[in-house]
Amino acid sequence: MTPEQVIVRIRTIAGTNPGNLMARHFDEDYFRSLDDQLRQRLSKIISSGIENPDSQMGAYAMNPGDYDLFAPMLDPMIRDFHGIAEETTIAQKHDWDTSGTSCDLAAIDSRLKDVSMRVRVARNVSTFPLPGAMSKEQRVALENLAAQAFSKLREDPAFGGRYLSITPGSPDEIDSTEYDRRVTSHQMFKDMSGDPYLNVAGISADWPYGRGMYVSQDEDFLVCVGEEDHLRILAMQHGGDLNALFERLRKGLERM
Repeated sequence: MTPEQVIVRIRTIAGTNPGNLMARHFDEDYFRSLDDQLRQRLSKIISSGIENPDSQMGAYAMNPGDYDLFAPMLDPMIRDFHGIAEETTIAQKHDWDTSGTSCDLAAIDSRLKDVSMRVRVARNVSTFPLPGAMSKEQRVALENLAAQAFSKLREDPAFGGRYLSITPGSPDEIDSTEYDRRVTSHQMFKDMSGDPYLNVAGISADWPYGRGMYVSQDEDFLVCVGEEDHLRILAMQHGGDLNALFERLRKGLERM
């Protein structure tokens, strides 16, 4: 599409799908002000929201630097999605110290003492493009790098386990039966190749190469590789003590 065709298309989406944050915050003057190369890059970032009008966010950054380069477009979307006020910075400092706050759900309601909880964070490796812009070779290289990092987890009795790859030919490759079992148990992520949002954004490309999951022996600490982020790290537990769950996640991150 030409730049003007993109603009007209997004105008239509904003009218028919007001929940599409890309269309809601699209700045026509800003888009026109970009040179051809930058317009092409931004068009790729917002392509999923254009091809899938019912998107919620409607955009996927392709490289870490996109957040700064295209801040006039992306910042308003991020603030809207997360409810971040204009006077508050988007970047947040990580603070894992929960010692001053009791986060035991059972203290709120005794019925919550036996709940099953999980917490998750995402991490991306700065030396690689984000998933939408990665080549097949880069996806496999990232997986290999992650597998090396997981050796530190395997050496720790509290996090020891195994890496399960779905990359054809990987030394850690699992069969389809094991994969399906892990998907059914809500550990491994589902086949991404049928997702229209991820397909347009390029995130599901080269499926299933470069994808897999580290799982601890007790299956309460997981690291998904090659999903919508390079790494998605999860800690899980039975019981309502959030302090303990956050602490396990923190320790796992430090081990990697």
